[in-house]
Amino acid sequence: MLKKIKCEKFSNHIFNKTIYFQKGLNCVVGANDALNSIGKSSLLLIIDFCFGGNTYCAKDSDIRQNIGDHFILFTFEFDDIEYHFCRDTADSNYFYECDDSYNKTSNKKPISDLCAFLKEKYFGFSAKKSFRALVDVFSRVYGKKNYEVNKPLKTHANDATDENGINVLVDLFGKTSIIEKSIEKVSEAKKAKKAMDEAQKYNIVYSPIKTISDLKFAKQEIKRLQDEVELMIKEQNMTSLGIDENISQKDIDLKSEQICLYKEKKTLSIHFKALQEMTGDSLLMDENDRQKLVEFFPDIDVKPIFEINEFQKRLSENVNQEVNDQKEDLSNKINVIQKKIDEINTELLQNNISPRIPKTFLDTIYEKRKQIQKLEDQVFLFEKVKSFKERARTISQQMNKDYGYVLSEMENDINTKLKELNDNIYLEERIPPYLNLKDFSHYSYKTPNDKGTGTEYKSLILFDLTILDLTFLPFIINDSMLFKNIWDEPVEGLFKLYNKAKKQIFIAIDRINVFSFNIQKIITNHEVAKLGKDDQTLFGFTWSKK
Repeated sequence: MLKKIKCEKFSNHIFNKTIYFQKGLNCVVGANDALNSIGKSSLLLIIDFCFGGNTYCAKDSDIRQNIGDHFILFTFEFDDIEYHFCRDTADSNYFYECDDSYNKTSNKKPISDLCAFLKEKYFGFSAKKSFRALVDVFSRVYGKKNYEVNKPLKTHANDATDENGINVLVDLFGKTSIIEKSIEKVSEAKKAKKAMDEAQKYNIVYSPIKTISDLKFAKQEIKRLQDEVELMIKEQNMTSLGIDENISQKDIDLKSEQICLYKEKKTLSIHFKALQEMTGDSLLMDENDRQKLVEFFPDIDVKPIFEINEFQKRLSENVNQEVNDQKEDLSNKINVIQKKIDEINTELLQNNISPRIPKTFLDTIYEKRKQIQKLEDQVFLFEKVKSFKERARTISQQMNKDYGYVLSEMENDINTKLKELNDNIYLEERIPPYLNLKDFSHYSYKTPNDKGTGTEYKSLILFDLTILDLTFLPFIINDSMLFKNIWDEPVEGLFKLYNKAKKQIFIAIDRINVFSFNIQKIITNHEVAKLGKDDQTLFGFTWSKK
């Protein structure tokens, strides 16, 4: 149990700046005029802080802004052994172990170690979830936003699903081991779905297909494009040209390079021809000319003619050496280009792409197939997401079928206890609140035929008391704002229930003078701190005043 809290920032009216706690009920009592901003909720948040919570030390906290960072010293007692600790609001992710004078006896340790210690002492090894996951929802203090009356298992305002709360309830009842494997399967399936949803949300993967109608349209579009491609191939008689259906972008790029090389070769060849004419090379005879001359004039003696031709050639070489150097360079470039063209043609043929196929045709085919692939990827993604959803739903349904009795048992135990407690707080019989555990992902909590604000807050407190009584839950915290709208009779009945508790209950209450003498006596007997205005506040002053 939590035994005491000490803080040097506490008001001097708090003896030794230390607040002591007891088993059962612990009351933080405010003024009879229900004065606000005196520290009731702050002290409850400090208690929550000692149990590993972090709301008290939030960066935007009024306390940190007005009194500065400070140490909270606290002591737990288990089996008559005291354990002393220290937390710093400026470094709340860590804590220190201390001696009985609160001198630090260890280096700072992660707060998770403190929570693990408390879990072991309070729950042993029966619970699977973390200590904070098990107790956080039942620490209902103004500012934590976990007091939604119809969702008593909701830990925080942004907790959008019922599943986490139900899992906490299962764990508190010590039944997790029964359904643990099924919970893991459901969790894995939902994580996979969530991962895919997140990937779509941040455009890591994207599909415009959102509905079955979109899916149907996409499949129709794929069929239309496939038919167009097939028709184009037939019309162009591409089979005879040896086109492979799996045209790749690489094939298109090769074809484009081939065309560019042909153009470059043509340009260089024209330049080469011009240089030949400049040097007279175009007038000189080559081997082809000799063969044609002999063919037409079989009896002619070509030797003198070719001797003259060779003389002209040497003369040209001597006179036009610079031009000849250019011709040689061009000739080398043309040869290199031709070699590349030959290599591309060979690769295209290996890919069943004829060098004679027009690039424009390949571009069109490729673009259509790219559109087909894009649509097929979108269809695949939609169906994959759909399969994740169906898998999670199927596993959840099987879990509810196989282990629905676990929910039924808990629901029956809780509603029986709720009726018992509800009957004890009224002078006449009233309809009790009712918890409906529909499945492992959905629940509802309400009082039939009564949606009054006071009834709903009363029902929220009854829920906490019920879970405290039936499960391993070690404590509850109820802030004064929970009592504001409840009329006096049920409030007095609630304090009678509080008074019977064996586990620790921390509550804040004011305006106790309106209650009966017996209820006032219960409260004062369990008073751990009495707060008022000015120097009677928790920290000795009220910063809300100018």
